[in-house]
Amino acid sequence: AKEKAEEEGRISESRRLAAKAMAASASDPELAILLANEAVSMVRIDETENALRTSLENSHLRAVLSLRSPGSPDTYGTSHTDSPGDRFAVAASNERDSTVWELPTGRNAGSTRSVKLKPAHSDETACPVFSPDGRRLVTISEDKSARVWRVGSWELEATLKGHAEGVHLAVFSADGARIATESADRTGKVWEAGTGKLLYTVEDLSGPYAAMAFSPDGKWLATET
Repeated sequence: AKEKAEEEGRISESRRLAAKAMAASASDPELAILLANEAVSMVRIDETENALRTSLENSHLRAVLSLRSPGSPDTYGTSHTDSPGDRFAVAASNERDSTVWELPTGRNAGSTRSVKLKPAHSDETACPVFSPDGRRLVTISEDKSARVWRVGSWELEATLKGHAEGVHLAVFSADGARIATESADRTGKVWEAGTGKLLYTVEDLSGPYAAMAFSPDGKWLATET
């Protein structure tokens, strides 16, 4: 009885937040996304997902938003509404799933399509990143891997495996041909984006969240060591 009451309370609160998000979506889309995001993290039902979709439709902001799950001390994630051309929004969370929304523009201005990337990671996900040319998306996870997806079809193109601990960061080279990943194992790795082939490994990074970036020509990788 206690568990049922708690579940009903979560559903009621998530619906309240979803309603507030819908009310704010036109006038303050950034606030609406935050409210809807919180509602979805509590309970994933039609009302909360519709509120998040509507909020995203009304926003063309570049945003990195917290995705929190109640009761989890290690909660993180991103919702990014700025794929190249503002065509897609992608959200990743500690629920293991990554969801992509096609933002309504032009001919499809009255509809929104969402897709869950499958197969899902087996542990928490965070910080999805689009390639500069918009052709690929990479997701990273505490399951020690990163995955490369083909934008549009959302097919899994490559799985990047080789880290001994969770992956915390991924960056593309300017031409989108290479991906660098950074892990809690304090290594950085560089991969071919299309094939997932490991090219080289950088050891002894400064910490589990060390920064890294490619040079503009893609020939060099700067790391925090």
